[in-house]
Amino acid sequence: MPRHRTRAWIHNLTADPHLTFHLKDGVRADLPATGRVVTDDTERRVVFEWIAAHAWKNQDVDAMAEASPLIEVIFEDAAA
Repeated sequence: MPRHRTRAWIHNLTADPHLTFHLKDGVRADLPATGRVVTDDTERRVVFEWIAAHAWKNQDVDAMAEASPLIEVIFEDAAA
């Protein structure tokens, strides 16, 4: 949800991009990953337009692009 204040978890991710992605509710796993805060306006708008059209209907794309957090999760290669 849009909020003009940067959330603490975004500050934490910026300081240390390593995270654990927890799967639950039928599929249980803890997957090591890194996160990238998406700051590019064009990249953010493309993602939020898709979300507004397909997942969260009737959302204000401008408000989402302006104030919602957005990260890319990159999963570590399990074979590495």
